[in-house]
Amino acid sequence: MNLTIETQLDELQAKIESGGYADAAAGARLWRGADVMIATEMTDEVRDWLGDQPLVVSMQELPAMRRAVITEYARELSWLFHELGGIFIDELDFVSKYDFFGGLAVQALNCLNESPVPPDCGDLLLDVLDRSRGFRSR
Repeated sequence: MNLTIETQLDELQAKIESGGYADAAAGARLWRGADVMIATEMTDEVRDWLGDQPLVVSMQELPAMRRAVITEYARELSWLFHELGGIFIDELDFVSKYDFFGGLAVQALNCLNESPVPPDCGDLLLDVLDRSRGFRSR
């Protein structure tokens, strides 16, 4: 069955709202790809990776740079990145993947850093999911 992206995002939202993602997220591999790293703590490895920013000339819409999202919800957020990558797989190419996943990372960082109270896991995931709804390939 070929579901539209919007339908798949609605199903993913329902799964997040119901908490039905917890088991899958618990076993998720931490995300590292498209110049985004998700981790539970700032380690020397993460610092070194962030400190080694390559100079990139690209047609990206976002500034070409590495981004690390450090959160206690790293497994859950990584699970969401994997799910969204699967949903948008046919929309992403060698350039747009950096805008897509970079944008998701920026949204997560904004949610974590700009909220007056720390978001709970569901709020973080829904905020990032909402960002994905605005993505359109070129």
